[in-house]
Amino acid sequence: MLRFVDIMLGAGGTLGCRRCQESSSESLRNASEIIADLRDAVGAWDNSPGPNISLTGAEPFHHPSIAEIVASCVEMGAQRIRLDSDSSALGSPDTAKSVIAGGVRHLQFTLLGSVASIHDSLCETPGAFENTIRGVKTFAESANEADIPVQVSVSVPVCRHNLHDIPSIVTTAAKAGASLVRIALVDGRLQLPTAAPWIGAACDTGIVNATWVEVEGMPFGPASGWELHLASIYRPVVGAKTAVCEPCALNDVCGGATWGAGDSVVAAFHVPADADAFASRVHRGFEPPAGAHD
Repeated sequence: MLRFVDIMLGAGGTLGCRRCQESSSESLRNASEIIADLRDAVGAWDNSPGPNISLTGAEPFHHPSIAEIVASCVEMGAQRIRLDSDSSALGSPDTAKSVIAGGVRHLQFTLLGSVASIHDSLCETPGAFENTIRGVKTFAESANEADIPVQVSVSVPVCRHNLHDIPSIVTTAAKAGASLVRIALVDGRLQLPTAAPWIGAACDTGIVNATWVEVEGMPFGPASGWELHLASIYRPVVGAKTAVCEPCALNDVCGGATWGAGDSVVAAFHVPADADAFASRVHRGFEPPAGAHD
C-alpha cells in the first residue's frame, strides 16, 4: 500500500469512542510550522512512490490556513494529498469542488458505527453520521463530474463498544464509496481471541464488497499456513525483524521486512492455538510506541 507521511495540523480532532476516551479540546498549529514540516517531509522522501502527505491531527476545515497549506503541498511537489476529515464541510458542493481543484485527491474519514444510532451515540454528536456520509458522497460526486479520480478511505477505531458492528461498518464504508478500510484495534482491554473473529469477518466483508481492508494495532496477523507476522507498530525499526520472527515464505511481502505491505498487516485470520502465548511474548518484548493506542 502507498505510504503517507502524517503532517499534524493540531491535536484533539481525532474522532473516537467517547465511552472509552474523554473528549479533548482541539488545538491548531501555526501555519508556518506546518509548512516547515511539509518541506522537511518532501525533502526527506525516499525513492518510493510519492511524496504523499496526509493532513491530520485536527479537523482540516477548522484550520484558517488550510487552503494555503494544501497549496504549499502542491508547490513543494507532493504527489498525493490526503485530508483526514469528518467530511461534514464537504456536504457543500462548492467546498468539495474547491478542495478537489486545490489538489486534494485522497479523503479519509472515521466511522465508529455502521448506522447513525451507533456512530452518533459513540462520538456523542447527533447528526454526525449523516453529515459525514453526505460530505463523502458529495466529494466523490464532485470528482466524478470533473472527471478527476479520487480515493476515499475509512478509519475504523475498534473498541468493546463497536466490535460486533465492524463487519457492517465495512459494508457502510463500501456503500459510501470507500475503496479502503483501515481497522485499528485501539482498546487495550479487548482480548485477541475475542476480537480476531470479528476482524476476520470484517476482512471477508471487504472481499464481498470489493473493498480492501487493512488491519492495524494488532500484535500479529496469523496468516494461512501459520506464518506469524508482527504489525509494524510493534517493530523497533520499520523493515527490521524482531527477536520472535522466524524465516518464512511471506518475507517478501511482510510489512516488517519491506515497504511492500505498508504499515499494517493484511491477513486471513485463522487464530493459532498458541495465540495468547505468542501475543504475550510480543507484548513483553516490544511495547507499542507512545500514542499507538490513543
